[in-house]
Amino acid sequence: MTDKENVTVEAEEVNDFQEFKNKLKDRFIKKKQSKWHVVKGKIIAITPLVALGVFLLVGFLTEKWHPTWLVFLACPFVPIFLSLFDGGKKEKIVAFVSVAISVAYLLVGFLAHIWHPTWVAFLLIPITAILIGSDKN
Repeated sequence: MTDKENVTVEAEEVNDFQEFKNKLKDRFIKKKQSKWHVVKGKIIAITPLVALGVFLLVGFLTEKWHPTWLVFLACPFVPIFLSLFDGGKKEKIVAFVSVAISVAYLLVGFLAHIWHPTWVAFLLIPITAILIGSDKN
């Protein structure tokens, strides 16, 4: 290989490296989020702490620890509920199915005391998500 070919190859490698670096930068640099996404993230982050506070407060004041554990269901429900407002059409369907199955499970469990076979309904959540796919590329 001659010196001229070496310089050409090195220039191409530098160019490829610059493209690679730019792609990495685009991928990992945080893009500015909308105000709603920032607020949504803060709500989701604070939910477990609020649930714990409510659980302890109600538990100590009323000594009703058993039914009060239900406040911890806010941890998975809050993100699902919030995605109903800003997700794509397919994400909204999955969120709705998740909420509907969870509510149905709790109603059947508390009203009819049938907990065991009804948990299988939760398998419909990932099945629904897989079948309808995602709005994201």
